[in-house]
Amino acid sequence: TTTTTGTFWQIGSWILTVGSDPGYVLDKKGKISSKLKPVAAWNVLKQQYNDALKDSSKTVLNMDETDGIVRPLRSKHCAVSGRTVLRFDHFCPWMNNCIGGNNYFWFVSFLTATIFLSLSWIILGCTHLRVSQPENSSLWQCVKADPFRAFWFLHYSVYLLYSILLCQQHYYLIAKNLTTNEMINKSRYGYLKDSTGAYVDSVSLFPIRNKLNSSIFR
Repeated sequence: TTTTTGTFWQIGSWILTVGSDPGYVLDKKGKISSKLKPVAAWNVLKQQYNDALKDSSKTVLNMDETDGIVRPLRSKHCAVSGRTVLRFDHFCPWMNNCIGGNNYFWFVSFLTATIFLSLSWIILGCTHLRVSQPENSSLWQCVKADPFRAFWFLHYSVYLLYSILLCQQHYYLIAKNLTTNEMINKSRYGYLKDSTGAYVDSVSLFPIRNKLNSSIFR
């Protein structure tokens, strides 16, 4: 039951991560995504950029020369997909998709499901080896007696370890309300610093429950 539940959980999260829009600012035709519904989108974004330049108290938004737009706060142009993504985290080869504000939840859900699924396969495998070989007194003897089947079950320990490490990292980022991109390149982002240059509390700066980029697109 646990293995079946974990399988459906993992597959469902994978499909939603791979098949969903991670938060593209532009659609495939190079226009502002209709989901964002800005008013006079191009002019509004460019005007906000000019306002930011005039007001030193505001964070200067970066001009995305490739897309020809002003990048909304916490967004980034992905070199792999060639598109700007809201709350860009990273491009995941495992998913063959960008991980951003719209599919980050499902990505973390996939990693969490992988932990439970891998652990359940390991437990199921060890139990199967012991039950199928009652003449052997230890699990190690069972492994030596049936190495190919043991390898099939125990190779899930690699997925288990990998998923635990990734989950640990992303749970930490969630607690700090940071993206992977921001954590790696935090020295490049002025909005993560105060007037003295010290890093600010990103949780208070960007409340987790607030809709991302709501001040940009409304």
